[in-house]
Amino acid sequence: SIGTACALALACFPAGAAVMYQQVGIETGDRGAFADSCQQLADEFVPLSSGTLTQVTWQGSYYGTDNPNATESFQIRLFADAGGAPANTHLFEISALASKVAAGTLIGKTLYDYAMTIPGGPTLNSGTTYWIAINTNEPCGNYAWTASTDGPASGNLLHRSGDLGSWNASNEPLRDNQVFVLNTDTVVVIAPPKQVPVPLFAPGALALLGALLAGAAALRLRSGRVSRTG
Repeated sequence: SIGTACALALACFPAGAAVMYQQVGIETGDRGAFADSCQQLADEFVPLSSGTLTQVTWQGSYYGTDNPNATESFQIRLFADAGGAPANTHLFEISALASKVAAGTLIGKTLYDYAMTIPGGPTLNSGTTYWIAINTNEPCGNYAWTASTDGPASGNLLHRSGDLGSWNASNEPLRDNQVFVLNTDTVVVIAPPKQVPVPLFAPGALALLGALLAGAAALRLRSGRVSRTG
């Protein structure tokens, strides 16, 4: 289950890290969409905070042979949004080995947590729509990127057959969003408006207060004299 997943929870995050965006609820009714060398998948997201991407974690399983490789190379790409689809050219790409830890089972197959450190990652801006594509070099039809119950209600997972192909909608409601977490060490926190100290007394008020106090004292003194002479 997602609760036992170190990469998608806390244990695999570096000290001082923060989550920029996450979709962690698992769709238990479907293993997920193919994310292998035959199909590229892209899921949209909008960061909740701005910062430099330093780590990506996600979940997946295998349709065929369970855990065919001890280590596995993945390609992660980020795209700007172009009218509701990824732009033709990615803005960032990395291909590297990802760590892999068994996290449970999903429809009779082992569910794995994956984590990849992103050196020199891009800076992502809060409130801006991006697309993430996570693909493995597994043979066609074996690896599945786990579907998520989180994400936009109108989420629409897109796929294409290659770098030059057109992005197409999956049209599968159980695969509209995928499980992934974007992590950063450099969250940009918008500081609250500077609080300007409000003086207890406005300029000139102290002089006026002094005059009033002096006047009150004079009145008391005068009243005392009148009572004594009366």
